[in-house]
Amino acid sequence: MYCSRCGYPVGDGSAFCPRCGAGVAAAAGPSAAMGPAPETEAVSPKSRLVTTLLACPFLMVGVFGVHRFYVGRIRTGVAMLLLGLSPVVCFLLGIVILLLGTPPTEGESESVPGTFWAFTVCYVLAALSGCAAGMWSLVDFILAVSGEFKDAQGRPIKAWENRGDQSVTWRG
Repeated sequence: MYCSRCGYPVGDGSAFCPRCGAGVAAAAGPSAAMGPAPETEAVSPKSRLVTTLLACPFLMVGVFGVHRFYVGRIRTGVAMLLLGLSPVVCFLLGIVILLLGTPPTEGESESVPGTFWAFTVCYVLAALSGCAAGMWSLVDFILAVSGEFKDAQGRPIKAWENRGDQSVTWRG
Protein backbone atom coordinates (compact mmCIF):
# COMPACT_ATOMS: atom_id res chain seq x y z
CA MET A 1 0.00 0.00 0.00
CA TYR A 2 1.23 3.53 -0.82
CA CYS A 3 0.58 6.89 0.82
CA SER A 4 -2.01 8.87 -1.14
CA ARG A 5 -0.20 12.15 -0.44
CA CYS A 6 3.50 11.41 -1.16
CA GLY A 7 3.44 7.94 -2.75
CA TYR A 8 5.78 6.40 -0.15
CA PRO A 9 5.24 2.66 0.59
CA VAL A 10 3.34 2.22 3.86
CA GLY A 11 3.04 -1.01 5.85
CA ASP A 12 -0.39 -2.63 6.06
CA GLY A 13 -0.74 -2.04 9.81
CA SER A 14 0.35 1.61 9.75
CA ALA A 15 -2.15 4.37 10.44
CA PHE A 16 0.17 7.15 9.29
CA CYS A 17 2.75 7.55 6.53
CA PRO A 18 6.31 7.37 7.97
CA ARG A 19 7.54 10.02 5.51
CA CYS A 20 4.90 12.78 5.47
CA GLY A 21 2.68 11.85 8.44
CA ALA A 22 -0.56 11.75 6.46
CA GLY A 23 -3.28 9.47 7.73
CA VAL A 24 -3.64 6.21 5.83
CA ALA A 25 -7.16 4.89 5.23
CA ALA A 26 -7.43 1.40 6.69
CA ALA A 27 -9.30 -1.39 5.00
CA ALA A 28 -12.30 -2.87 6.79
CA GLY A 29 -11.71 -2.88 10.52
CA PRO A 30 -12.67 -1.10 13.75
CA SER A 31 -12.64 2.28 12.03
CA ALA A 32 -15.42 1.13 9.72
CA ALA A 33 -17.87 2.02 12.48
CA MET A 34 -16.85 5.69 12.18
CA GLY A 35 -18.23 5.86 8.66
CA PRO A 36 -16.83 5.35 5.21
CA ALA A 37 -13.14 6.02 4.75
CA PRO A 38 -12.29 9.01 2.58
CA GLU A 39 -11.52 8.13 -1.00
CA THR A 40 -7.81 7.87 -1.57
CA GLU A 41 -6.34 9.37 -4.69
CA ALA A 42 -4.55 7.01 -7.04
CA VAL A 43 -0.87 7.93 -7.41
CA SER A 44 1.10 7.41 -10.61
CA PRO A 45 3.96 4.88 -10.58
CA LYS A 46 6.13 7.28 -12.62
CA SER A 47 9.10 8.95 -10.93
CA ARG A 48 8.63 12.57 -9.95
CA LEU A 49 12.41 13.14 -10.10
CA VAL A 50 12.65 11.92 -13.70
CA THR A 51 9.57 13.93 -14.71
CA THR A 52 10.99 17.06 -13.06
CA LEU A 53 14.38 16.70 -14.74
CA LEU A 54 12.84 16.05 -18.15
CA ALA A 55 10.49 19.03 -17.77
CA CYS A 56 13.27 21.41 -16.73
CA PRO A 57 13.44 24.23 -19.28
CA PHE A 58 17.02 25.02 -18.24
CA LEU A 59 18.25 21.59 -19.42
CA MET A 60 16.68 22.30 -22.84
CA VAL A 61 14.75 19.01 -22.98
CA GLY A 62 11.57 20.38 -21.44
CA VAL A 63 10.83 22.63 -24.40
CA PHE A 64 10.68 19.56 -26.65
CA GLY A 65 8.06 17.79 -24.49
CA VAL A 66 10.20 14.79 -23.54
CA HIS A 67 8.58 14.69 -20.08
CA ARG A 68 5.13 14.41 -21.65
CA PHE A 69 6.22 11.37 -23.67
CA TYR A 70 7.65 9.85 -20.45
CA VAL A 71 4.33 10.12 -18.57
CA GLY A 72 2.30 8.85 -21.55
CA ARG A 73 0.75 12.11 -22.74
CA ILE A 74 1.65 11.51 -26.37
CA ARG A 75 -0.64 14.02 -28.14
CA THR A 76 0.46 16.99 -26.07
CA GLY A 77 4.04 15.69 -26.30
CA VAL A 78 3.86 15.86 -30.09
CA ALA A 79 2.33 19.36 -29.92
CA MET A 80 5.09 20.49 -27.57
CA LEU A 81 7.75 18.87 -29.77
CA LEU A 82 6.48 20.74 -32.83
CA LEU A 83 6.30 24.01 -30.88
CA GLY A 84 9.81 23.44 -29.53
CA LEU A 85 11.22 22.71 -33.00
CA SER A 86 9.53 25.68 -34.68
CA PRO A 87 12.14 28.26 -33.52
CA VAL A 88 14.88 26.12 -35.05
CA VAL A 89 12.97 25.82 -38.32
CA CYS A 90 12.19 29.55 -38.42
CA PHE A 91 15.81 30.41 -37.63
CA LEU A 92 17.12 28.20 -40.44
CA LEU A 93 14.48 29.51 -42.84
CA GLY A 94 15.53 33.07 -42.01
CA ILE A 95 19.16 32.23 -42.77
CA VAL A 96 18.18 30.66 -46.10
CA ILE A 97 16.03 33.68 -47.02
CA LEU A 98 18.85 36.04 -46.13
CA LEU A 99 21.46 34.09 -48.09
CA LEU A 100 19.32 33.42 -51.16
CA GLY A 101 17.60 36.80 -51.28
CA THR A 102 18.33 39.04 -54.21
CA PRO A 103 19.66 42.52 -53.58
CA PRO A 104 17.65 45.39 -55.08
CA THR A 105 18.64 46.42 -58.61
CA GLU A 106 19.83 49.91 -59.50
CA GLY A 107 16.44 50.97 -60.79
CA GLU A 108 14.53 50.03 -57.64
CA SER A 109 13.66 52.79 -55.23
CA GLU A 110 13.00 50.38 -52.37
CA SER A 111 15.08 51.41 -49.39
CA VAL A 112 14.73 48.09 -47.56
CA PRO A 113 14.69 44.90 -49.67
CA GLY A 114 11.78 42.45 -49.35
CA THR A 115 14.12 39.69 -48.20
CA PHE A 116 14.88 41.75 -45.10
CA TRP A 117 11.19 41.78 -44.16
CA ALA A 118 10.85 38.03 -44.72
CA PHE A 119 13.99 37.51 -42.64
CA THR A 120 12.55 39.71 -39.86
CA VAL A 121 9.22 37.87 -39.88
CA CYS A 122 11.02 34.51 -39.57
CA TYR A 123 12.96 35.72 -36.54
CA VAL A 124 9.92 37.24 -34.87
CA LEU A 125 8.07 33.92 -35.33
CA ALA A 126 11.10 32.06 -33.95
CA ALA A 127 11.18 34.31 -30.88
CA LEU A 128 7.43 34.02 -30.22
CA SER A 129 7.29 30.24 -30.62
CA GLY A 130 10.45 29.85 -28.54
CA CYS A 131 8.91 31.94 -25.74
CA ALA A 132 5.68 29.92 -25.90
CA ALA A 133 7.56 26.59 -25.70
CA GLY A 134 9.71 27.89 -22.85
CA MET A 135 6.70 29.13 -20.85
CA TRP A 136 4.82 25.84 -21.36
CA SER A 137 7.90 23.94 -20.21
CA LEU A 138 8.30 26.21 -17.18
CA VAL A 139 4.68 25.67 -16.13
CA ASP A 140 5.10 21.89 -16.50
CA PHE A 141 8.33 22.07 -14.48
CA ILE A 142 6.59 23.92 -11.64
CA LEU A 143 3.73 21.40 -11.68
CA ALA A 144 6.22 18.50 -11.60
CA VAL A 145 8.18 19.97 -8.69
CA SER A 146 4.99 20.59 -6.72
CA GLY A 147 3.69 17.05 -7.39
CA GLU A 148 0.64 18.24 -9.32
CA PHE A 149 1.74 17.05 -12.78
CA LYS A 150 -0.48 14.19 -13.95
CA ASP A 151 0.19 11.15 -16.11
CA ALA A 152 -1.94 9.96 -19.05
CA GLN A 153 -4.49 8.36 -16.69
CA GLY A 154 -4.91 11.59 -14.72
CA ARG A 155 -3.01 10.32 -11.65
CA PRO A 156 -0.66 12.81 -9.96
CA ILE A 157 3.04 11.98 -10.02
CA LYS A 158 3.98 12.28 -6.34
CA ALA A 159 6.72 9.71 -5.57
CA TRP A 160 10.27 11.04 -6.01
CA GLU A 161 11.60 7.56 -6.71
CA ASN A 162 10.24 4.98 -9.11
CA ARG A 163 8.08 2.36 -7.43
CA GLY A 164 9.40 -1.20 -7.27
CA ASP A 165 6.49 -2.62 -9.27
CA GLN A 166 7.40 -0.47 -12.29
CA SER A 167 11.19 -0.54 -12.15
CA VAL A 168 13.44 -2.39 -14.55
CA THR A 169 15.69 -5.04 -13.04
CA TRP A 170 18.96 -5.86 -14.75
CA ARG A 171 20.14 -9.41 -14.78
CA GLY A 172 23.66 -9.97 -15.86
